[in-house]
Amino acid sequence: MEKPNEAHLYQLSAENEELRKMEAEFMRRHKGDSDQKLIEYLRACADELGHIPKKREVVGFTYLKWRLGPWPRVLERAGLKNRRIARENIAHLNKK
Repeated sequence: MEKPNEAHLYQLSAENEELRKMEAEFMRRHKGDSDQKLIEYLRACADELGHIPKKREVVGFTYLKWRLGPWPRVLERAGLKNRRIARENIAHLNKK
């Protein structure tokens, strides 16, 4: 996968210019962070949201995906995907 840069973020549409700027700023500020620090950031986002975040809910998702892999793998590495499955299973059992 090609390293993201500001030009790479052109994929975001013109109406999402503010999001593009936020993504670029996140990349600049966090390029020296360890993978563990990025994972901690994602966990903090999940805690703040109160649910497993969708990529569009996380500022920096483009950079996180570049550094850590596809979004489902990023969630797994952060220990979030399994929690979601567990919550869904619990919710399903409570409906019975």
